[in-house]
Amino acid sequence: MKFTSLVESLKRSVVIAERATGKKLTLPILGNLLLRTEKGQLKISATDLEIGLNVYVAGKAEEDDGVAISAKTLSGFLANLSEEKVIIESKDNTLKAKSGNYEAMLQGMPYGDFPIIPEIKTDKYIEIDNDLLANSLNQVINSAGYSSGRSELNGIYIDFNEQGFKIAATDSFRLSEKSINLNHIKTNSKEGRSAIIPLRTAQEVLKICQEFKSGDGAKVKIYLDSNQILFDFGSLTLISRLLEGNYPKYENIIPAKFETKAMVAKRSFYEAAKITGLFSSKINDIKLKIKPEQKEITIEAQDAALGQGQSKIDAKIEGEPLEISFNYRYLLDGLNNINSNQVFIGFNQDTGPALLKASDDGSYIYILMPIKI
Repeated sequence: MKFTSLVESLKRSVVIAERATGKKLTLPILGNLLLRTEKGQLKISATDLEIGLNVYVAGKAEEDDGVAISAKTLSGFLANLSEEKVIIESKDNTLKAKSGNYEAMLQGMPYGDFPIIPEIKTDKYIEIDNDLLANSLNQVINSAGYSSGRSELNGIYIDFNEQGFKIAATDSFRLSEKSINLNHIKTNSKEGRSAIIPLRTAQEVLKICQEFKSGDGAKVKIYLDSNQILFDFGSLTLISRLLEGNYPKYENIIPAKFETKAMVAKRSFYEAAKITGLFSSKINDIKLKIKPEQKEITIEAQDAALGQGQSKIDAKIEGEPLEISFNYRYLLDGLNNINSNQVFIGFNQDTGPALLKASDDGSYIYILMPIKI
């Protein structure tokens, strides 16, 4: 194999691929990247046996072959290059890399020992704008759980049907759901599908969306079969297993009506909750006092060791007065995920879930369970 490319192009691709490598001492090959020339490009493959990733690097290929090289070593070498171009050649399980006056021989492993990255078994896809997918994942991803007992909560739920495309996550204390209209999706299938994506997969897809754009208007194709999902970014593909199990019927906890409604300025509410939260106890609780007559919300927190804090914000309120406590960190997460200057909050007594959403957009909702003190 002999391949010439820009240093920055190869460096960026290696850094992304390195994140998909495995750390199992019993399978050292997983710490390697598989480098092969294919159709005039360099194909870089990585896997930890749960995620498989292929990145294609543009350049000049003169000889077809391949080699498995330590991801850490190759990444470190490229990170220190200042020249514009780099030439890599493989022979007898070694990789010769040369850039300007720099030259290195990297010891590799037979590429035949590298695990086979599976292929998706369907040609049915959903195509979505790269930025829209990134923003949607970013809005729900911090609501996923880390439960050892309920593996289905350790992932992101996706559902495609005739109404549109939904992405949701919950840890049973809070829930995020993003709905994407069919007008923003292109598909060659009318068949409805749902699946649970591992949290790590969703996190990696989000990073790739943010880092691996091919320009404005870039699209991502999503292929889904019975036990795998593939994200096709054009010059990069990521395939992952799906989580088994049935996702909770979370729609049942979304309130349809509210006894108390409030409209607040997002920035004021966020800052007040953040400052007051500094005085919360070990369970991160803050109390909200909803006062319709005064048209304000008082936020309080108290801890014997830290002291106490109080903030007040103006609000448009309809309904009954209410005192309710929340985990302030979860509250901040929900506010931070809402892309609007004004936030609607619906309450149902001090034991029912609260709903947060943008005042002018219901495509994203955040459900937060109160703390019982």
